[in-house]
Amino acid sequence: MDQEKWSEIKDMVKEKFEVLEEQKEEITYPNAKGVEEKHGEREILIFEGPEGKMKLEFEDKELIVDKKTHYTHQGGSGTTEFIFSPDERSYILNAYQWFEATKDWEKIQWNY
Repeated sequence: MDQEKWSEIKDMVKEKFEVLEEQKEEITYPNAKGVEEKHGEREILIFEGPEGKMKLEFEDKELIVDKKTHYTHQGGSGTTEFIFSPDERSYILNAYQWFEATKDWEKIQWNY
């Protein structure tokens, strides 16, 4: 999955189904000092599909290549530093279906 394929899927959904909501969110991770920094973007598309209300989430973010944990002698005050690849990206597509009984989104399992 890449940005081009996501654009094709998004266009197809908009053409065939009624889009209820479309939004973008920042994907953030804490740096070594605990300050949140943007490292990607999540696009969310909610639409009325053949099985009811559906949600697609596409994440485009920098690839995490390492994770360092910095410990201190004080309990619970350690920090985690994420190391990101300067030139590689990670693309993830998740699909969810709305269940009225539980009033919650349930992830659709891909069988491929």
